[in-house]
Amino acid sequence: MRARMGSAGAFQWLLLLVGLFLSSASWCSDIAYIAGNDAETARFNHEATQAFINGADLVQAIEAGNGLLAHASDKGRVLALKQLVATFYTFAGRYDKAAQTYPVFAHASVIASLSNRQGVPRFADAATSIAAMAQDRRAVFINENHGAPITRLLPLELLPKLRAEGFQYLALETLNRADAPVMHGCIGLVDSELCQRGYALDNVKTGIYSHDPVYGALIREAISLGFHLVAYDVFDVEDDRARDAGEASNLANIYKNDPSAKMLVVAGFDHVAKEDANMASVFRRVTQIDPLTIDQAALLGLDPKLWGARAAVPRDRASVVFMDGVALSTRPGAVDVSVYRPPFAVDRQKAGWLALDGRRVQTPIKRACRTYPCLLTARRADEPTGVPEDRLYLDKPGDVLLYLAPGRYTVSVEAQGITRLLSVAVRRRTNAGGPIL
Repeated sequence: MRARMGSAGAFQWLLLLVGLFLSSASWCSDIAYIAGNDAETARFNHEATQAFINGADLVQAIEAGNGLLAHASDKGRVLALKQLVATFYTFAGRYDKAAQTYPVFAHASVIASLSNRQGVPRFADAATSIAAMAQDRRAVFINENHGAPITRLLPLELLPKLRAEGFQYLALETLNRADAPVMHGCIGLVDSELCQRGYALDNVKTGIYSHDPVYGALIREAISLGFHLVAYDVFDVEDDRARDAGEASNLANIYKNDPSAKMLVVAGFDHVAKEDANMASVFRRVTQIDPLTIDQAALLGLDPKLWGARAAVPRDRASVVFMDGVALSTRPGAVDVSVYRPPFAVDRQKAGWLALDGRRVQTPIKRACRTYPCLLTARRADEPTGVPEDRLYLDKPGDVLLYLAPGRYTVSVEAQGITRLLSVAVRRRTNAGGPIL
């Protein structure tokens, strides 16, 4: 995970700490995500460790983080706390809170600069366009904004299209890496049974960002399509340069062992840039393979009006923008394509993207929470340790709306130290689009 717009140092060292912790295999002590010896900081580090390592104590981690933010003044500390708390919000299904908390990296000025160009921009479906561009490519690198899980939707949409183009490998930054043999078709995973089991565990054995239900859906889809999952990230290194070099080396090894390999790589922010010492740049130099690089961060959620009155801007999907027939890049030479996604809803009642292109349906759970804060976790009945199909944290009374695929679920309702279990069956979709429970 590396953001170009000033957040590199703030969160990079946090992930390095996670990596060092993982490499020691001593999952029994708290990680010092935030420096400090006071009781509040110690409490946050304890709850954050539980959240990242065990997928537990999400409510406590969010509350402790917000408590520290309330009186933090140091810019680096504030930025680190915001990214951590926002990440926990994504795990807890509060994408609205994550959007409010996570730093914004999009640039309206990028679109504004286009006003001086000739012609009217043309918008084309991002997944379809990228798959077409990838036909003669051996690698596609796409980034995500870790605080905006909607950027995981496009990789999900790309999976079946790229599989049809002969892509066999999916490399994910979230997966925790081990020097391990190929297991059940997957490469270098701490979670060696992942590809046989078919779903991600809700703990650090599988990964970090995969606690997010949307990421869990991405992993599930990839396995069902027959992709070989690849863990490539490295942590026990001195700095960003060494980390990118290690990542690139791990990806290059796939091609050494399989000269016919075609791979989709999902990474955070600037790792996909083909410049300086970034992962994609090192990968290209080492392998002599030029990856198709896709940026989702720069044009994320910007006002459609910025494109001008004549532009027919889609309001509900990600697009590749063509100017005079050429795919737009906000950083020519570094990224090949900059994807534009218009403003998107994060309120669950309106966030249609959470249906994941029809894979899930809105499922209201009535009278679930009796006290607050309240955390609902919906796991498939046969996956008691898996990343939930959906999860929702409510800090005050409100409607409970989960997004669930057809199937049987155990829904845990946690509040004030008490957990209740509910059984929910989503049998099929109705003509109106809702589920029958």
